[in-house]
Amino acid sequence: MKKLIKKIIDNKYFLLNLLSKALNALCVFMISLIVIKFYGSSGLGDLATYQSLVGLIQPIFLFGLGGYIIKKSPIGNNDPDGFYINVYITFLLCSIIVFFIFKLMVFLLKDYFLTYSKFFDFFILGAISSAFILVCQSAFVVNQRYILLALSNFFPKFILLFVLIYLNYFNNHLIITAYQLDFISSVLVSFIFSLLFLIIFFRRIKIKSLFFFSKEFWSNNYNFVLIGLIHTFNSCFGVIVSFYFSSSNDVGELALALRFIAPIVLILSVVNNFTARDFRECYDNGGAKKVILRSSQITTKYFIYFIIAIISIVILVYPMIIIMDIKLSIFWRCFFVLIFGYIINVYYLASGNVLIICGDVKAERVILSISLVLNLIFVFSTINFLGVLSVAVGQALAMIIVNLLTDIYVRIKYKTSISPKFKSEFVCL
Repeated sequence: MKKLIKKIIDNKYFLLNLLSKALNALCVFMISLIVIKFYGSSGLGDLATYQSLVGLIQPIFLFGLGGYIIKKSPIGNNDPDGFYINVYITFLLCSIIVFFIFKLMVFLLKDYFLTYSKFFDFFILGAISSAFILVCQSAFVVNQRYILLALSNFFPKFILLFVLIYLNYFNNHLIITAYQLDFISSVLVSFIFSLLFLIIFFRRIKIKSLFFFSKEFWSNNYNFVLIGLIHTFNSCFGVIVSFYFSSSNDVGELALALRFIAPIVLILSVVNNFTARDFRECYDNGGAKKVILRSSQITTKYFIYFIIAIISIVILVYPMIIIMDIKLSIFWRCFFVLIFGYIINVYYLASGNVLIICGDVKAERVILSISLVLNLIFVFSTINFLGVLSVAVGQALAMIIVNLLTDIYVRIKYKTSISPKFKSEFVCL
């Protein structure tokens, strides 16, 4: 018992953020249930499409600042050059400019995208709000403000869940769609975290030169922008395409499959958050090989727990579907295809930050680009006869390709592997 208590204390911040991600997953699941109950499968399809539109342009409004903070920010509480003030002001200025560019594009091209017209007034501001929360999370990780990180993990979805319950159970007179509620909750949460960011990082205002006007900043940062864009395009474009080619009900079933796998996605993001600083310290002390060995060690240690989690999800899904009492047609095929993709993702558990920390950002961009091209080719060539199943297969295919190509690249360049080594144990040397 004493050893268990000591282990919990030693890993308290990791466990805290794991709990926050679990709460996020629970909120997402409950949101799906409530949306299906009160808005139907088509309502969940609309919500998933809106969230995918937000996710699709979110990396553009992120401007690579999440990766830039992880790679370049000062470690510790010292910020002599006003790094975080720079980040905040750069984000603000870029968001204002790109917002008006997007509004102009929507105005000029809206006749070509009438299928998505009902989302036009919401998804741009929703993307800015979500991007800012990600910027804050990167700053919280590097500065070890894990309580704020935990709050940011589940607070947006918690607000959405609270509002959905209130409006649909206690106030039946107000008619508002689920995706509009998602927009309202994300804007509210980003405003709260904007105030927190100002309080934490604006105590000493000192800026030597503003990133926004620095050619060097943008020349170093464009890879982070492209990587973020490709990542989310891989995961989001399929839902948007299927909304155009398939019915809202089918998109809703695909979204439900993605919701059931959400716990794995969220736990993977916790691992990436907590390995970012760890990998930085490994790289500073021993270079790229040390980071790769550390990644393999973490996967070796936690792989079995993730497999148990995946098996548990598969076992629990059927009774949950029975309880929900909804008719499903393509859900199960999408679900098991996505499960297979995430098993491969879990096999390379901690590899998400390896190439960024090792300075191989261009290589990661190329690998992600290859996966995206293959994903696009598969989806567009099969969606007419596979429907939304093609989106699930495309996402699984993209995950497998990214992880395998990353491992191959690391093997060739560094003569070692990020694969877990189950027959041996080692430490971060």
